[in-house]
Amino acid sequence: MKMKRFLIIPICLFLPFCSSHPEPKDVAQQFLTSFDNYQFEQAKALSTPELQKALDYAARKMKVKKNPKKGDYSYKEEVTQGDLSTIEFVNKEKKTLTVKLNKREGKWLVANIEQ
Repeated sequence: MKMKRFLIIPICLFLPFCSSHPEPKDVAQQFLTSFDNYQFEQAKALSTPELQKALDYAARKMKVKKNPKKGDYSYKEEVTQGDLSTIEFVNKEKKTLTVKLNKREGKWLVANIEQ
């Protein structure tokens, strides 16, 4: 009996740190990095259906560069209220980029990007 408790307690303590869905900030950062590196399919997987259509258009119009970018964005601020999240990043040119996310079916998806 003591052995079972010995095994269960560490597992119970570890479970809260195992999140099946990333936080809004992580989704936004992954989206920006994918988009900057012309990995539109990865960016679409992190997007709402509405934004996916815009990404399809962008993929057809943009020329793919051979040297990928690293996604040079610094996290600035996050405001999350219920199923909506707004996250601001600053790029290397010191311009603020606002990423808006919606939570759909328990998963954060990028809905819009504003500069």
